[in-house]
Amino acid sequence: MTEAAIRSAWLKELKLWQENDTPGEHKTKLDNWLESAPAKLVVLDNIWKQTQLERLFTHSVTAGSLVIITARGTDIQIGLSPHRAQLFPMPGLKPDDATAMFRHCSDTPVPPYPALETKIVRACAGMPLALEVAASRLRVQRDLQGWQDTLTVLETGHTPGDKLQDMIDQSVDDLRRDSALAYNMFLDAATVMHGRSQQHAMQVWPAMYSKEERVVRLSWAALTKRSLVKADDEGNLRVHDVIKALAGSKAEDDGTRVWQPHQVSVRTATGVADV
Repeated sequence: MTEAAIRSAWLKELKLWQENDTPGEHKTKLDNWLESAPAKLVVLDNIWKQTQLERLFTHSVTAGSLVIITARGTDIQIGLSPHRAQLFPMPGLKPDDATAMFRHCSDTPVPPYPALETKIVRACAGMPLALEVAASRLRVQRDLQGWQDTLTVLETGHTPGDKLQDMIDQSVDDLRRDSALAYNMFLDAATVMHGRSQQHAMQVWPAMYSKEERVVRLSWAALTKRSLVKADDEGNLRVHDVIKALAGSKAEDDGTRVWQPHQVSVRTATGVADV
């Protein structure tokens, strides 16, 4: 989500958003709200880049306010009052909890390769998403080679973030190799269809890809088995932000889906211009 989109959503929650306002007016309204009394409690979840904070917080927050930020790295700081900033690292799952989660997601209450299980769980560094994706991969590739390959992928990364990214990359590559239909459904669910009804998607996909409904259902099962796409409690398509970012990058590189403003072009009298 762009800073402008975050700002608009924020103003809507505050009942300060107006459709005819310009982006500059949205920024001014939010700045004024942050600077005005009383003190504020602001929670920003899943910040990716330092620039997001710098563009959102261009002015000081009123005295006594507290800003809580969740981020994936320790390099992101609010920058407004560094002498008052406090870092609270989020620990990974404890070994017993990590093992229990891995066994649940891999559907292996009794691990077939205990030594490999121990190494894989340790390599996931207590990260729930890494554990889920690695374990889900082994629901598809249950043989010894599958377990060894999963460990190799995890051990390639130098940092926990690298290990997670490598594991997701491998799972998506496996999907692309095994089923072109499931791979395309995955890209749809993570981009143009994200947040939309699963039931609607299941009705649309057969027509989009000229496939029987039975084949689409099997491909959906392959997606959920790998924990790449889920349906939430309201029946809408959901993809974890980390996985969604990867899918968006692949879709944009392929040029197969238009789902962000900068991908749209309009034809003018002098040629083609980006919107």
